Amino acid sequence: MATDVKLDQVDGSFLVLEGRVVKVTAADFMLDSPERRKGSNPPHRRALVHNESDGLTVNFNEDYPGGIILNGVAEISPHFDPGGGTGPAQTPDVFSGEWSGTDDAHFSAADVNELRQFVQSSLT
Repeated sequence: MATDVKLDQVDGSFLVLEGRVVKVTAADFMLDSPERRKGSNPPHRRALVHNESDGLTVNFNEDYPGGIILNGVAEISPHFDPGGGTGPAQTPDVFSGEWSGTDDAHFSAADVNELRQFVQSSLT
């Protein structure tokens, strides 16, 4: 597939990138629409950050005060590497975290369907 960068597409306000893969060599991807900002005004809007643990952080440092919305979640796969990044990924016995509407939610890793149902019900 050929690649191309097209400026002023659709109504003159679209940038279109065509290609099989878009690769960015950077630590932070910032996405900002000043007209959509509400309330606080953090200096950065880091949507995606390749963090220092070689992970991907969404909404780094809570730069988006409105939080994130995940629509149509098909799967959440917990990841745990007890080797500090040196060994293969393993699923922990318990996935825990704070979720909207609960104090502390705990699910056995073997029961991914229960976790999926809980997350989807939290999003509706």
